[in-house]
Amino acid sequence: MQQQSPVLFWLRTIILIMLVFFGYQTVNIQRFAVKMTREKLEHAILGIVIGAINGYLIAGTLWFYMADAKYPFTNIVSAPTGAIATIAENMLRYMPPRLLGIPGIYFAVVVAFIFVIVVFV
Repeated sequence: MQQQSPVLFWLRTIILIMLVFFGYQTVNIQRFAVKMTREKLEHAILGIVIGAINGYLIAGTLWFYMADAKYPFTNIVSAPTGAIATIAENMLRYMPPRLLGIPGIYFAVVVAFIFVIVVFV
């Protein structure tokens, strides 16, 4: 992994946080209000699963960017050492930016669009 500058880390982080923030903002569309207010067990389970996937995508991406910049803020968190460093490097192989490289990102976008169409139509 090539070391990136802290400026690039902050730029990536700010862009990701903005995308997450605006992604969670929803327009109040009356047509979909009935569909989204029903709380059944399967809706709760689906919400938990989708929330876990979102958490993995967001936290994993931030962790990947932080490791890519070699943990730029040493007062808060330091780079892992020893056995933990080995485990962290193994885990970083499965973080979203590495998994969803080209062409994986294109397939993920297609699956996301299909999911949105199925849920709202």
